[in-house]
Amino acid sequence: MEITSYGSSSAGNCYFVDFGVDHYLTSGFNILIDIGVNITSKKADPNYEKFAQVRYLFISHEHSDHTKYLKQFLDFNSLATVIIHPECLKALYERQPALKLYHKRFELVTPGTMPYRLPLNIKDTNSCLEVYPIKVEHNSKANNGYFITLDANIYPKRRVFFITDCGSIKVKQFISKNIKEADIYLIESNHPEDLIVNDLKTEIQASNLGHFNSTQALRLVNFLKLHIDKNIEQKVVWIHTSSLFYEALSSADPFGLRFHPTNTERIQMSWIWQKKKI
Repeated sequence: MEITSYGSSSAGNCYFVDFGVDHYLTSGFNILIDIGVNITSKKADPNYEKFAQVRYLFISHEHSDHTKYLKQFLDFNSLATVIIHPECLKALYERQPALKLYHKRFELVTPGTMPYRLPLNIKDTNSCLEVYPIKVEHNSKANNGYFITLDANIYPKRRVFFITDCGSIKVKQFISKNIKEADIYLIESNHPEDLIVNDLKTEIQASNLGHFNSTQALRLVNFLKLHIDKNIEQKVVWIHTSSLFYEALSSADPFGLRFHPTNTERIQMSWIWQKKKI
């Protein structure tokens, strides 16, 4: 299992998840989360051919650093279904009316429901991606986090936990039978707790509708460690870091890996997650 970040900041966000089960499935084993980077132009990238095989693209929210290249991707990939909150899709239609031409390729999901079961392979109806949306507070029309489980008759099941652009979050929603131990936790850690608020941008950034600071992110991990996964510290990857604070936060991280804000970086799961040189 590998995860590649093609951008993890306000400059653009996109994560490619390769579940690594192509020996079993002919399609549906790669997904994308957000599409704020033009990955279809990266013809030399080792994942380039896999981009056309992606079955599901998960959108967190409608802001351009997460959706800017959605139309380009849908033109490039004729298979993918876009998983998105209905309010986010409505906002995208207003900003990019051309997306209405692809209306059949959107699947609407909302938090507070039972997990959604997305088919992987038409011939194998028992295999699926099980998706549990997570409500995340941000200054957008809506914002979904995702708990994604690959259930493809392999053992163990493979699970990804994803939260970004999180000003605040109600942790009670994690006390649920639908949230279990994950193989990887992608959690926003955007700026230090002592961020100096001196303009509108930093005011929003530090607000309850802005972005998690590093202390808030650690508190969430501690909560998940207590209630869900005692080994979570070995599986955390910090995402959506402000470029201004990447070096300082990286040097201060007590555990976990941190994706660079703009560089392409790949991590691979062995018994722990490790960064691979690209």
